[in-house]
Amino acid sequence: MAFNIAVDALAGALPIFGDLFDLGWKANQRNARILGDYLDSPRETLDSSRLFAWVLVGSLIGLFIFVGLFRFWIIVSSNNKRLKHKWRIDYEKT
Repeated sequence: MAFNIAVDALAGALPIFGDLFDLGWKANQRNARILGDYLDSPRETLDSSRLFAWVLVGSLIGLFIFVGLFRFWIIVSSNNKRLKHKWRIDYEKT
């Protein structure tokens, strides 16, 4: 439900596109449907919400790992270039 409101708020911040987006998105109707589904079958809705939460958490953890490994790779590759450059200069001097 918060996702629907967040998307609506972000898109609504754009001057003309936001108004056009509101015509099709209808965040309040989506949230009313989510509440209705929960009232009809709370267990299934709870299970799907948990699955979504676990997928979201797993995706964020994966993203953090990817960014960390990418930063590590950038640091290591830049240090390798510096070391190669340093050794090349030392080698040319002798």
